[in-house]
Order: sequence, then structure tokens, then C-alpha cells
Amino acid sequence: MSRRLAILINSHPYFHQHKEALFRDLPADVAVTLHTGEYDPGISPDFAGQIRPLAIDRYAHFRFGDFRALRQMIQIFRRDRPDIVVAITLKVVLFTLLAGALSRWTGRPCSKIVLFFPGLGRVFGMRKDGLFNKLRLSSSVAALRTLAGHGNCAFVFENETDRRLFVALSIAERDATKVISGTGVPIDVRVPEKDASGPLRVAFAGRVLRAKGVELLIRAFKGLGEQEPVQLDIYGPSDPSDPDSVPLQAAALPPTIRYHGAVPLDAVYEALGAAHCVCLPTLYREGLPRILLEGAAHACALISTNMPGCRSIVKDGVTGRLILARDPVVIEEDLVRTLRALAHDRGAVIAMGQRARKLLLDGDFSEQAVRDAFQSFILQ
Repeated sequence: MSRRLAILINSHPYFHQHKEALFRDLPADVAVTLHTGEYDPGISPDFAGQIRPLAIDRYAHFRFGDFRALRQMIQIFRRDRPDIVVAITLKVVLFTLLAGALSRWTGRPCSKIVLFFPGLGRVFGMRKDGLFNKLRLSSSVAALRTLAGHGNCAFVFENETDRRLFVALSIAERDATKVISGTGVPIDVRVPEKDASGPLRVAFAGRVLRAKGVELLIRAFKGLGEQEPVQLDIYGPSDPSDPDSVPLQAAALPPTIRYHGAVPLDAVYEALGAAHCVCLPTLYREGLPRILLEGAAHACALISTNMPGCRSIVKDGVTGRLILARDPVVIEEDLVRTLRALAHDRGAVIAMGQRARKLLLDGDFSEQAVRDAFQSFILQ
């Protein structure tokens, strides 16, 4: 008998780049429908399933227009009657739980709802020194605890710290949770020998957001000055529709910083092959950042802030350097000191990159291993 799997996500490009690999090669008896906001028809079809629009705003925490998305989700439960629903990211999770509860109260339950948290993002991870941020966090926790406490819910996380937090907050029972290593990465990539001379080449790849620490990284490079042997290359989109996006103009940056914009994955891999370090000074709760895994696969030393998902792969002094501060000003100062020290110790940088690659190869970080673990959990 065929099983129906519904995937709910707020962004088709995000799903394609970061989560689609988890759903490839599903068993033949699983019929998939992807319900997505922010649809991009230009993305080449690489997913075995139907794609339907979902009227959910990716960036706003809540807006009245989202009631249309809630109505669509209720119809998914009532009309499609999926056997499994996978909801990805916090806002979609909350709306899915509410739609599932409303459907359950009218006698149309779903057999299983999987709540996938690829990091805890801005709501859980940013500083809570404002009334709005505190209310947003407390209301999210209360809603998750209330709605996920009924029905057949399972939870997927990308690091153990996030799982422990949800169990401690009485949102999830531990035996209904699973931790996976991100989405996995190709680990059989060609790794050229790193240049032992010339400037220290540092790469940032991802969405160009303040929460990802892009502004801090740029200011740190400006603080280093143009005399230090360092070069920063930034790869990734600057999305004007995201209020957290950093508007970058390549011509306005100093010579030590180059902004390449959105580039194909092959170009990112080529850049990582030449880079000495990958830097992600993120300010919010990452899951297990793909760029750090990709950097490790290419034998790059890893520099990141001490966030749960980051420290799963960044071991201070072993595979890279952890910035222990939480205050943005102190992070920037520590970045300057760290980059200056690494710029003058190329042997240590290359050795950390080699250890980062070994850690990746010795663990369960391949795309196939992560996909097998994920599918086994959601389909059991």
C-alpha cells in the first residue's frame, strides 16, 4: 500500500539547496508532495514529487496573510490525508501543528507529524534583551509545548544541544527525537594542496545576513588593515526582501574583501579548494552549518562562534578556532586577533584544516549516511 508524505517548507530555493538531498531515493511506495512558499520556477526539477504553492511569508514572524497558509495546511490534512507530514523551520512547524490540531479536533488526524529544526534560528538564538524578543520566545515555547503534546509528533534536530533544550522545556520526549548531521556533504571531493605562501585566504559562503555575522567579519577585516596578508572572499545572495540582509556592493569594499554574490555550488567548491579557512561568526542558533562541513571536506581550518551546531565540528585549536564571546563587539575584536595570528602561522592553519577533514571522514557526515538515518526515522 502506498504511503503519502507531505513536506511543508517556507522556501523552495532553501529546500533545494539544503534539505532536498534528504528526500532523494525514497522507497517506491512513498508518494511525495512538496508544499512550499517562495517558489522559484527556474530551479531545475530534481525532486520526485508534486510541488504545490503555500502562501506563507518566510521572513515575518506572523502576519494576517498567513491565515491563508493555515487554511491551506488544514486542507492538506483534510483533503490529502497524508500518512506523514514533515514541517521544516520554526514558523512552518507552528502553523503545521495548529493545522494538525484543528484537523484532529474535526476527526481527520494525521498518523505522524515530523517537526524538523535545522537550527533554532533567530527566535531561540538571538539576544533576548528586548520585550518583543522575550515575548516571541516565550510564546513560541508555549505553543510548541501545547500543540506538540498531542498527537503523534516526532522531532529532528541537527545537534544534541538543541535536542536537550527541547526535552528540558518539556516540548519533546527524548525517545521521539533524532539528531542527524545536517544534510550531509560530498566527502570524496578533490582537495588541492594548500598554498603555503601568499595571503591567508578566508571564505564565507551562505546567505549574507547580519545574524550570520557578515557585518562583523567585514569590520574585522577592515580593522586588520590592508597591510596584513589576508584576503576575504564572500559568496552568497544578499536578498533585499530579508530585513536581516546585508546590502553589499563589491566596488565599495576594501581590496582585502571580495564579494562574488550568488554563485553555483561548483564555484563554491572550487573556492574552498583554494581557501585556507572558512569563517562563520554566526550570532544565532545554527543546526549543523553546511558551510563548515564543506570547509572541512576541503581541508579548510574552521573559524566560528561558539554556537551549538558550530562546535560539533569546530574543535578549538584542533580543527579551527572558536570565538567564545557572545557580545558582537567582543566577537569582532576576537576575530581581529584570531585572523592576525593565523595569517602569520600558515603551518598551524594547514594542520587544522587536515584535522578537520579527518574528523569529517571518520564521522557519519556523508550525504548517504545522513539520508539513510533520516529516512529510517521518519518512515518507521
